[in-house]
Amino acid sequence: MPFSVDSLWRRAAQGDHAAFSQIVQEYQHKVFSYALRHCRNQADAEDIAQEVFLQVYKALPRFRGDASLSSWIFRITSNLCIDYARRKKKSAQPLSGFDEETLAFLLDKPDDAPTPDEALLLKEEREALVRGLACLTQQHREILLMREMDGLTYEEIASVCQLPLGTVRSRLARARLALRRALAEEEKEGNLENITE
Repeated sequence: MPFSVDSLWRRAAQGDHAAFSQIVQEYQHKVFSYALRHCRNQADAEDIAQEVFLQVYKALPRFRGDASLSSWIFRITSNLCIDYARRKKKSAQPLSGFDEETLAFLLDKPDDAPTPDEALLLKEEREALVRGLACLTQQHREILLMREMDGLTYEEIASVCQLPLGTVRSRLARARLALRRALAEEEKEGNLENITE
């Protein structure tokens, strides 16, 4: 059933628990996915996601709608991920070493009981995509994933990353170009077929 995010957050800010539950349902998968990309640990990503919605719930009465609800929620998520990294004293890790289940979740490709040949091709495509993403700088990779996986607009990404809109556009263009080149190299070397089609 369609709903207005604007009316949802206003209702939730006034104490409407059903409206807040709808907000959680709308964003929980994306928030968890974002956190998992940063911390590489499912339990920690679940903790971060829970903390995000706790902070959203507490802060909603002070939210004025100057930014979109999604960019505000992702900014909270980003800040909590940065805090997590500081606590764990970890530097950015390459996007590799995921098991197949985590890969499927992060790339949001549902498993519709493919044939063994299809499953092998999907696995190869996912692995190639992860290797391609690992070739990007952290800045480019994050902006690309926010746009393509999380579905944020350019304006929302600019708000989350606190960057000028033009910088977001140029980084996104460079990230897409670099990923296309990496995937073309994969295809040329015979590691996958037609992933770019």
